[in-house]
Amino acid sequence: IIADNASTDRTAEICLDFAADDQRIRYVRNERNLGASGNYNLTFQLARGEFFKWCAHDDFISPNFVRLGVKALVADPEAVVAYGKLEYVDANSNIIPRPASGEPSVSVYATTFPDMTGITPGRRFRMLVAAGGSDNAMFGIMRRAALAKTSLHRKYYMSDRALLVDLAVLGKFVDVPGMTLYN
Repeated sequence: IIADNASTDRTAEICLDFAADDQRIRYVRNERNLGASGNYNLTFQLARGEFFKWCAHDDFISPNFVRLGVKALVADPEAVVAYGKLEYVDANSNIIPRPASGEPSVSVYATTFPDMTGITPGRRFRMLVAAGGSDNAMFGIMRRAALAKTSLHRKYYMSDRALLVDLAVLGKFVDVPGMTLYN
């Protein structure tokens, strides 16, 4: 699903060309800009599958990302999110190096997503409330049924954190080796 948030460039033309060649692609264009949270929520509401993944305009994923994420969720019925490593990239898609141990935490790697594998719902909740921001889980593979039990994205700063907290209470998060999100 491509939810075009009222773009003014050639997005519609490009997406419709791809959709004409691949029936799996659904293109929807909003008449007005819904904002990030509104567009994310619309994309979810249009989804029909068992699993779901948001993709931001500037992200890309490893070729095996979806396969590994779905496999992890199928293997663990209590898991609601499968996520992997996050790599930040520059404008040319080159990976930005992580700081060496002991460097001041002033880079994009200043915060990392906590490993919550096998942790109770209450502990997951506390870890997420205390954790710094990271896109690992927010842009992982999720169970659509679990997402439907949340209030999705809201219209305030860091609402994605609140969404992850909701999900953490509903089920486990699985850190899957080999899944990489590039941001």
